[in-house]
Amino acid sequence: ITGVVTDESGSGIPGVNVVIKGTTTGVATDAEGKFSIEARSSSTLTFSFTGFVTREIVVGNQTQLNVTLVTNVT
Repeated sequence: ITGVVTDESGSGIPGVNVVIKGTTTGVATDAEGKFSIEARSSSTLTFSFTGFVTREIVVGNQTQLNVTLVTNVT
């Protein structure tokens, strides 16, 4: 699975942790917010970064996954 993690303005976020939920398998996004990870269709990916709300997305039959993280106001 490949994709890009962006903020609300559409800018790529470098250093976002992309982890397969329930495992220690994960990657971090590059300078442009891009990532690539091998995951099963039944897997859930967790996207987390300081200052943003953590998101969980089920892979399903997707091969491209573009994710927008929302700023955490609290």
